[in-house]
Amino acid sequence: QMTVSASRLIKEKMAFGRSHSNVIGGFKTVGVTIINIFNPIFWKQSYKRGREWLQSLHPRSRSMFVVLGAVVFILVGSIVLTAIRNSSKASAEEFVRLVNDLEEKNSMIESYLLYNNQEGAKTLIGQSLAAIDAIVVKGDEQTAERDKLRSELEVLKAKVQKLTTIENPEHIGDFNANNASAETRNLIVNDDKAFAADPAGKAVYTLNLKDKTAASFLLNGDISALDKPVIWEDFIYYLNANGLVKLNPNNGTNSSLSIANVGADDKIDSFQFYNNTRDYLYLLMADVNKLYRLSPGSGGYTGRIDWMNDETALGDAVSIAINNDIFVLRNNGQVTRLKAGRRVDFNLEAIEPKLENASLLREVDGKLYILDKNSKRLLIFNFDGKLIWQYRLSSLNNIKDFSLSADQKTAYFLNDNSLYQISLER
Repeated sequence: QMTVSASRLIKEKMAFGRSHSNVIGGFKTVGVTIINIFNPIFWKQSYKRGREWLQSLHPRSRSMFVVLGAVVFILVGSIVLTAIRNSSKASAEEFVRLVNDLEEKNSMIESYLLYNNQEGAKTLIGQSLAAIDAIVVKGDEQTAERDKLRSELEVLKAKVQKLTTIENPEHIGDFNANNASAETRNLIVNDDKAFAADPAGKAVYTLNLKDKTAASFLLNGDISALDKPVIWEDFIYYLNANGLVKLNPNNGTNSSLSIANVGADDKIDSFQFYNNTRDYLYLLMADVNKLYRLSPGSGGYTGRIDWMNDETALGDAVSIAINNDIFVLRNNGQVTRLKAGRRVDFNLEAIEPKLENASLLREVDGKLYILDKNSKRLLIFNFDGKLIWQYRLSSLNNIKDFSLSADQKTAYFLNDNSLYQISLER
């Protein structure tokens, strides 16, 4: 029995050895094959052996082999070409289907706009733009078709956004035409003239909006700044450190006005006049969270009082406008409305693109005009906070200020030292 067991054990070891050798041999064969695939000598030798084998065949057998090879080649080529054609046909049909779907959505968007369904139009536009971005195009024809669809959607998107992009606003003239070193800071339009202040040169430059002639006023007195111009009762007022400069726009004469209780280190972010019972002066001083009111007095404004009657934060405020109520613009583009010193319910509606860096607010005849320098836009809202329209001046890269014509049909922009205009009529 022990002899039988030993014999069986020996056989099993021999079988395992053979199996192990076969596995190792298999790996070696695979390894050699992989190496030979990338070995040019292997292919050269294989070609030589194949050629010798073919030449060793009987001429009739050789001819039959060549014919058979050609048939196989043609068959394989036909299968491959058919697959390519079917794939191209399917791809073209899918492209046509996607284009038809997008054209149907465009028609739906236009109908939504016709019936003032802004949200529905906005949703479909977003879906369509995403679909266009996902389309795989082949060839110039499909690329042109896709780009055409995208352009049409961008036009519809602009309608939903109430956005007009103006590539080339009309150039009126240059304020530095008579002084190459002029460095204008701001803009105000009065009647048929535009005024741009240059505090470094203690001058205000003018451009006639009709004949485009340029002129300048040299100012008298201690001038350290000419900021944030405001027109009030036919005069232009500039913030000058802790006081005001009053300019006669007809002859260029100027005088200085003091502001009581404003020190050299105090920062005035914005000022406006309003005549509810008297010609009050309102000062925004955001860093101390204050909105002050002052009364006219001898040589300036006095009797400063804190106009706020609640805890509304003003730390991020940049500009104010007044029409019965006071509207406070914050740098994030939001507007706070104050009545009798208290905040009341008011919000600007959400818009696209979002406001990025609101810098200036003006109020004219029940409309709020906001300048966003970063996005090169002028936005117009009504007193309910609804967007009326927005204009983007894509070619102006350094907008400093804006002003409006008396009839609000034209907006003027100071870009570097140049004056541009756009029509606000639609």
